Amino acid sequence: SAPEIAAALRREARLKLLRKRLRKAVQLHGSFFENHSVEWSLDEFLDVVRNTLALGAHAITDADVEMVFRELSDGDALHPDAVARFVNPEKPTTEKENAAPPTPAPDA
Repeated sequence: SAPEIAAALRREARLKLLRKRLRKAVQLHGSFFENHSVEWSLDEFLDVVRNTLALGAHAITDADVEMVFRELSDGDALHPDAVARFVNPEKPTTEKENAAPPTPAPDA
């Protein structure tokens, strides 16, 4: 439905903005991620964002942090590698690449 599509687009736009803000902070404090292998809970990730990355609520709200956590986490744990992939994606993926491969037509 139209409201769901609009909400999904707003969410995508918000994640894009948050990616930029997190990327900049990670560039400044990137070594932290390279030396970190422990998974974070939501509260721990919020602490990392606020204290390690020094991003205040004016830059990224608690709700934003939670949205990123939900987007990237595996259940209730978030691995630093997932954050690293989020802020530095290998290459932009298109809808086509994310879609299932086409089903080959049966030989007639």
